[in-house]
Amino acid sequence: MTSKKRKNCDENTTKFLNYVDADFSFLSLICKTNLYFFENDILVSLKMSGKLFNIGFDADDTLWHCEDQFVEAQNKLYALLPEQKRIDLREATYRIEMSNIELYGFGVKSFILSLVETYLKFRTNANSVELEELIDFGKSMLMGPVRLLEGVESTLKLLSNKYFLMLITKGDLVDQERKIRKSKLSKYFGAIEIVSEKNSEVYLEILHRNAIPKQNFAMIGNSMKSDISPVLNIGSRAIHIPYKYTWAHEEAIMNPLSENYVFLENISSLPKWLDQNI
Repeated sequence: MTSKKRKNCDENTTKFLNYVDADFSFLSLICKTNLYFFENDILVSLKMSGKLFNIGFDADDTLWHCEDQFVEAQNKLYALLPEQKRIDLREATYRIEMSNIELYGFGVKSFILSLVETYLKFRTNANSVELEELIDFGKSMLMGPVRLLEGVESTLKLLSNKYFLMLITKGDLVDQERKIRKSKLSKYFGAIEIVSEKNSEVYLEILHRNAIPKQNFAMIGNSMKSDISPVLNIGSRAIHIPYKYTWAHEEAIMNPLSENYVFLENISSLPKWLDQNI
């Protein structure tokens, strides 16, 4: 076992031991004797027993800014086609995106290809310089820095000492891995899941794979469609923290009267709510 794995095991095991009863104090021998192969069994036992609450976090527009770049890219298209009505361009782009999702999936690359397709649909005399402008902006979206939302890192640092945290994000695998790496937040998560879609079946699979009872799980996110509704549908808690922009595809009608639904203004409010309700 590498020293990195050994270090992580020591830190995680010590963390989990803080939340077990005195009857389990003998488990402290794990850190002293380097019996690291027990760690996963301990974690599973704590999750299943309810001694360790589990929290899932969405990434884009929950932990870091994302949708504002897509809005800016759409504005680039408007500037290239000033003779067209913005609502027509916006609706055409959305229709093309939806038709392309099955082929391209979600993410920056899929969106930029859809913008290019929209441009070609409306521009009969396509300009290679303008096309290159759209493509270059897409590259800048992929290569740019990850901009954390206010209060994210301090909140994750605090919560990771009390709960088992998971990152559950949807999108292009390479792009999401890049953003996770740039964010430097992976150290706060016990598990990271990158999926192509978020629905009730996917959440149940994730909970099963990580040995988490659905009643002992809460999901944090900005999207009603991906983070809130499917989690409520399986009987878990869902904490909605909206972002200033919402992609039309992520909008959904949901009954806010569900007893498992929680609305918070920002992520910094989360620790206090958890202390009072979990």
